Amino acid sequence: MRLLGVHSFALEEFFEPHVPKYAILSHTWEKEEILFEDIPNREQAEKKTGFQKVEKARELAKSQDYEYIWIDTCCINKSSSAELTEAINSMYRWYKNSDVCYAFLSDVTGGKHSPSLSKQLRKSRWFKRGWTLQELLAPDNVQFYNYKWENIGNKKEDPLFSIISDTTNIDEGILRGGDILQIGIARRMYWASGRETTRIEDLAYSLLGIFDINMPLIYGEGQKAFRRLQEEILKTTDDQSIFAWHNAKLEGDPVDVLAIAPSDFNNSGSISPYTPFRANRKATSITNQGIAVELPILSIPSPLHTDHSPFEEIEAILDCQLGSAPGTFPTIRLRSVEKGGASAQRHYYRIMAGETMTKVKNHNDLDLFTGNVIGFDPTQLHRDIYKSTIDKLNWNYRVETIIITRHIPKPKSQLDLIQIPWSLSLLASEYAPDNTPFWLAPFSSQSHSGKYEVDVKGAYPRERWDKSLRQMRVSLLPRAAFSYGGVCQIEGIFDIQVYHVRNSIESATTAKSTLIIGRKSFDRRDSHIRPWCQIMVPPIGADMLSNYMDTYNNQYITTWEVPAGELASNSSQLVLDERAKLNASVQTTEVSGRFYHMVNVYAIGQDSSYYYPGLRLLD
Repeated sequence: MRLLGVHSFALEEFFEPHVPKYAILSHTWEKEEILFEDIPNREQAEKKTGFQKVEKARELAKSQDYEYIWIDTCCINKSSSAELTEAINSMYRWYKNSDVCYAFLSDVTGGKHSPSLSKQLRKSRWFKRGWTLQELLAPDNVQFYNYKWENIGNKKEDPLFSIISDTTNIDEGILRGGDILQIGIARRMYWASGRETTRIEDLAYSLLGIFDINMPLIYGEGQKAFRRLQEEILKTTDDQSIFAWHNAKLEGDPVDVLAIAPSDFNNSGSISPYTPFRANRKATSITNQGIAVELPILSIPSPLHTDHSPFEEIEAILDCQLGSAPGTFPTIRLRSVEKGGASAQRHYYRIMAGETMTKVKNHNDLDLFTGNVIGFDPTQLHRDIYKSTIDKLNWNYRVETIIITRHIPKPKSQLDLIQIPWSLSLLASEYAPDNTPFWLAPFSSQSHSGKYEVDVKGAYPRERWDKSLRQMRVSLLPRAAFSYGGVCQIEGIFDIQVYHVRNSIESATTAKSTLIIGRKSFDRRDSHIRPWCQIMVPPIGADMLSNYMDTYNNQYITTWEVPAGELASNSSQLVLDERAKLNASVQTTEVSGRFYHMVNVYAIGQDSSYYYPGLRLLD
């Protein structure tokens, strides 16, 4: 790579691993940028508008004791296609290896403490360009500067951190330095879905580092570049969320199984990190006939489909999580090219179905209510409830390896297929793995006096809380301590706020409380720890409870330091006032091989003395 000397205004070439410490500039291109060929002729460079930007970046690096800085406009010889290809394939790594990244926002005029700074940042062009996404994600230390080159903050520090996360929808853990490769393909595509580039090919090339992909650049190939990127991704991962995109404008049309552009993923923000629910499935592969992939298949019953139909239409379930309710999977609708025999490997093409992404659920909300507990008791399997749920289902399920082809035949006529909802079964398990996370599921309820809604206002500890998925990872506990019968571990604390909505425009805060979740061993003879929850009033701020957790978390106690029964139940109920009561319950749930401690929280009016009407999960 070439680096610009901050003292000499000259370019020097270095080869890894012998690259000195350097700063790097992130910016948006404007008129009269300083290019590679301008550097030898400083007199000529000074006449350009972009010289001031380069000069300010050099001065800033010099003031922070750096000898070199990398600037994309002048450190790459773009007349050499070989060098340009190498640079773009290496750019994510160059930004990641930099000591500091200066993000220059030329359209932001507010200072660090300006009341209009937040509004200006959200509108800044820097957050809308394709290339700046990797420049935000890759470096560990990103310092932001306004048009006067005044420092306005660091990407990891509030208030800038919160503004960036809200503006870009990037997970907070990733902005703080988490491993980007642990995030699902669809969600990473979602981050790029609202961004633009000058050249259409750069929509793909600007994402190479984000997906850890290297591939040759072919300017002039247009939208083929993004398809090539997806094909390269499929060679390195079997994350099926790459198929979880949706374009409502194409409803009912035959489409390619792979997306045309990142914008097709603009509805894929709720796709969770890659957690496959079927182990040991066959690898996805790209053939000259299409993409061969193993998928669970649901046949679509329709009066238009008979034994004599020229094609079959199916829903294929993708191995990724959709939304915040565990056991909800996105599906894609496929139509067979022709009706083959039972032994033939069938060829399908994709049909864009529905105004939103279609899905299947491994749970049915109304079937989960048992008294005051929503869901299954974690200490036993309710076989009668499970059997009744199974009996209500009406689907034909099979796992099959199929080929999804790009060659889409033109249908002779548009068939108005019946849209039907799908509901799968729920299975609970008494014993879950030690690393089973807690999944918070707030519900809303409808009573005679109005609707009650539950909102999570804060969570502790923040580093283990995933706000987008509403999941709390658990701490590590020594296995040897489980059988002592004395483990009582607090895993998370939440600020809960209940709203009473009397009509569509009027709402009032009924009460605030604290929800505590944790795990404990109930018996010396039991080598497993089980989840519990507790509601507390008055509330304690979730961000101020580290001392509380340190006090009560004791992994080797033989006698309870916590009062008996206070933190020992898998369900909790608290009367908020004369109008409502707040309920919380936790149950260990297995969803197609994945385990969760599902925490259900809901408020109901005191007048609701019968079966809870209108109770629904808040997605």
